[in-house]
Amino acid sequence: MMYEAIISDCDGVLVDSEAITHVILQEELAQVTDINIDPNEILAVQGQTCRAVILHLSKKYGFDITEDQIKHMIEKVHAAFTHNLPTIDGVHEAFLKLDLKIAVASNSKVSHIQRAVDLNGLTAKVGANIVSFSMVAHPKPAPDVYLKAAQMLNVAPEKCLVIEDSVAGASAGIKAGMTVIGFLGASHLPEGHAEKLVQAGVSYTIKHMSELENAILELNEIAKLS
Repeated sequence: MMYEAIISDCDGVLVDSEAITHVILQEELAQVTDINIDPNEILAVQGQTCRAVILHLSKKYGFDITEDQIKHMIEKVHAAFTHNLPTIDGVHEAFLKLDLKIAVASNSKVSHIQRAVDLNGLTAKVGANIVSFSMVAHPKPAPDVYLKAAQMLNVAPEKCLVIEDSVAGASAGIKAGMTVIGFLGASHLPEGHAEKLVQAGVSYTIKHMSELENAILELNEIAKLS
């Protein structure tokens, strides 16, 4: 067997946006509660929807939050991205080299995913193969976005690779029956994150996008033997 497609996460893989989200959430939550939110607690649920992260923190720390406050925080995050959405180094070069079908599947809005694709110069390469959580029944860590992306590409899940930075996203790819590459190059990721991704079941980890081509070659060699 040879892999025929790669499905990429967006935040933390195509764009270095998770650190921005974390800062805004901490600032906004400080307006809601006097409780000191541990940044590691945000990181622990990173990769889920912004709403899911906020609700998790509310339950974890025992503070009340209104629907209007949640919407305000999400809007603040999206507004920040209109001014500052740095790309991950090497994405453009790495993805253009690949002789694979490409899609992007994310817990973000379609417009945000499209902007990340465009900023990386991958508009033609990705085309319409974008899946947002809003297009499926369940967001990550459920496998829905990855299964829909595979369907779009007309590739069997077992012939799809996934590249993910979060445990939630990696879990989604694995549940979809895909082989997952863990990406460690985003600025929000601490030391030791590789171990968490491996524990979640990723098959390979890379620290920079320049390693992606070789990772796929090695995974193809392993797949030939299975």
